[in-house]
Amino acid sequence: VAVLQRENRLMTTAWYDLSGRIQSNGVSLGRRRQEPKSWIGKQRALVGPG
Repeated sequence: VAVLQRENRLMTTAWYDLSGRIQSNGVSLGRRRQEPKSWIGKQRALVGPG
């Protein structure tokens, strides 16, 4: 039981950390326009909005 509780705490803190990083990345990306680095991002930029 103690091992499961420890595992649950680890998973909870990992999810919390991950969601915080995603939110902060979303905020920073909204402030400044970045050039896409991935291939699909570059293709989307070439095609345009939509």
